Amino acid sequence: MANPKEKTDPVAKESLLLQCVSLFRAGDSEAFGNLVSLSASLIESVVASFSVPLSEKDDLYQEALIGLYKAALAYRPSLSSFSTFAYLCMRSNILSFLRKSQKSVSVDSVDDWETVFPKDAPFSDPEHALLAQEALQHLLLQIDRVLSPLENRILGLHLQGRTREEIAALCQLEVKSVDNALFRCRRKLKSVLEN
Repeated sequence: MANPKEKTDPVAKESLLLQCVSLFRAGDSEAFGNLVSLSASLIESVVASFSVPLSEKDDLYQEALIGLYKAALAYRPSLSSFSTFAYLCMRSNILSFLRKSQKSVSVDSVDDWETVFPKDAPFSDPEHALLAQEALQHLLLQIDRVLSPLENRILGLHLQGRTREEIAALCQLEVKSVDNALFRCRRKLKSVLEN
């Protein structure tokens, strides 16, 4: 495989990313390292979008790498480009980490389009942003279709960072019922993502 840093053309870069993902899934021991090298600017832009003390940037970088790893395992080409999917996975993994560790964080203020989607982001132009938004809407519709209204509400509260006890109180359920609903949600969401 060519040196990942040689290509700057977005189409060529996406092609290299997909090669790395395929090789990684096939068990190539160097493929993930190449994927990280190719995604370095994307990883840095995701991490930089969070305002945390400098001492915690390394934690966010590690979480971004875990998100990239998950993206390489779960990517489905029918929904979006790999860059878009990886960006969303890394960002989601960092947010989840921050929520679990109860650290307060603020995403840098949004002043213009360039701030929301930096030039090296996978969807730095409106067309790619629209495609990413459509893919996300399609995924959300699939999720909405498979979850019951109660499961949807419980999942929404869970994603807001509420504890099981808080969710149980808000939904007037036992904590065990919330646990069962979250388990069903995970199983159904896994099914959606695998299809």
